[in-house]
Amino acid sequence: MKKLIVIAIIFVVFLGSCNNDKNNPVNSIKGEINIESKESNEETDEKKINQGNHETMETSESIDNKNDTNKEDEYVLSFSSERKLTDQDIYDLMSKYRDLDREGIDLAKNEIFARHGYVFKQNKYKEYFSNKSWYIPKENMSMDELTELEWYNINFLIFIENRHFPQSYIESSQNDNNRKIIKNHPYEIYNSNEVVYCDLNDDGVEEKILYEKVYAEYNEYYLSINDEKVEVPGGDGFETFAIVDIDENDKFKEIIVSDSGPSEDYTSVFYRYDGEVIQIGNTEGAYGDMIFSGDGIFVTRTRGEILHTWFYKDTFILEEGIIRNIPQELYYMGACVFVLNPVTLYKNREKTEKGITLNEGQIVKISYTDNKEWCLVERENGEKGWFYLEDNYYINDTGHFPAEYFYGLCFAD
Repeated sequence: MKKLIVIAIIFVVFLGSCNNDKNNPVNSIKGEINIESKESNEETDEKKINQGNHETMETSESIDNKNDTNKEDEYVLSFSSERKLTDQDIYDLMSKYRDLDREGIDLAKNEIFARHGYVFKQNKYKEYFSNKSWYIPKENMSMDELTELEWYNINFLIFIENRHFPQSYIESSQNDNNRKIIKNHPYEIYNSNEVVYCDLNDDGVEEKILYEKVYAEYNEYYLSINDEKVEVPGGDGFETFAIVDIDENDKFKEIIVSDSGPSEDYTSVFYRYDGEVIQIGNTEGAYGDMIFSGDGIFVTRTRGEILHTWFYKDTFILEEGIIRNIPQELYYMGACVFVLNPVTLYKNREKTEKGITLNEGQIVKISYTDNKEWCLVERENGEKGWFYLEDNYYINDTGHFPAEYFYGLCFAD
């Protein structure tokens, strides 16, 4: 895809994992507040993040009626205690501060605590907020003073921070730990419009191979092996092709021709030669996306069918001269999302019993899907639940689109 439009942020895409603590939101916060969070009341913190749709708030006396005329200059986000933040707010912030970095988002986050007089220990925060006319340190400041709205915005900023600066994510959680890791088997890459010699069928004689890219009104592609020439499907083929031995136990080597497609949705066509050119299959993904084990099994990158734009590792096997897909019960999606509105999940895929409710302001991971209808959601504390897509569009039986519940989904043009 040449353009990826993320619901959360127009121009940033990252299909990462979640580094957060939903049940104790203070512990989710990086930097200064993370150090001080142990003094907060766990029961109160859990209530803050798990309660539902509340938009009321109480402003601290430390910010009442101070410097209204210079409000925009005094704050990173002057309204973060007044209303829910949106992706447009972050976009506007980036337009205003073109060199906005993690520290800027971190200041916006800590600014919410500073409004209530939080006493900072780290010098960088202490110096920054002491220069703000509205900041009045309060030694006995309690985390209970923060409103539901403010907790929502704190977690929203944590989500944005991790989307923009993914190095803070826990590396291990970005991977599917249940996926079998196989050793990559090497392949050789050759240029188009150049003759190549290689023994493709283990007969001791090298074949003459030519992959031609013919430039015309519409690009045309041809593969010639010895005296036989076939047209290769596709309209935007690579300038190179690959030769690989998918199964070292047979006598053949395979040729892979990849195409980028109109929107960079890569596809590949596989050929072998046994006296004639035989097309043995096709997959999504380019040869550079593929992992070959040398035993007939390989993995490629395939685009998911439901919810949003995502890709998964798809497994294929070469058997009896044909490339076949090995279907999985569940496919790893690993989409970290911010919950915009409460939604109740099912305990199982039978729709027989309702389970946990995701509340606004939480950060969760849509971890697995059957790639047909159902998706599994996980909280960091291990709680899980399912939702299904009705008519491939609506969450459960709500009649509402996924983007109305989950912020951070990705859509391609």
